[in-house]
Amino acid sequence: YFLTPVVPPYEELSFGAHDVVPFMSTATYIEETARAGKSLLPIGLYILELVCFGIPFGYYATVYLRRLKFLLRLFIVLAFPAIFEGLQYATGLGRCDIDDYVFFLIGTVIGIVLFHIMYAVFVHVANRDFTTDRVKRPAVLHFD
Repeated sequence: YFLTPVVPPYEELSFGAHDVVPFMSTATYIEETARAGKSLLPIGLYILELVCFGIPFGYYATVYLRRLKFLLRLFIVLAFPAIFEGLQYATGLGRCDIDDYVFFLIGTVIGIVLFHIMYAVFVHVANRDFTTDRVKRPAVLHFD
C-alpha cells in the first residue's frame, strides 16, 4: 500500500482501485461479514487506525496554524488527507477510498478538540498560554 502498512480488510481489488461513494466499501464489508457470521474486529481496527492517524495531525495543525486565518486553516486541514488520497488515485498505488479520507478527518477533529481542551485546562490552571515561549530572548545576539 501507498504510505502506510494499514491494509483494509476488504476483498483485494484490481490495481488502482478507488471508491468515491462514501461508506460504500465499509458498509458492504460489514454486511458481508455479518451475514457470514464472522468477526467485525478487522474492520473496527482498521477504522480505529485511520482515526488515530488523524489525531496528531489535528493537534499539531491547530498548534502550528493558529495564527493563520480560519479559511486557510480549514483548507489546509481538508487538503492534507485529500492530497494522499489523490496521489493514490493518480498513481494507482494503494486504494483511493473516500472512507479513508472521512475517518482521517474524524481523527483530525478529535485532535483539534483535544488541543482546545488541553489549552483551556492549562490556561485555567497555570494562567498563561502554553504555546508561547517562557524565556525572554534578546532580539540581537551580543558577543563579549
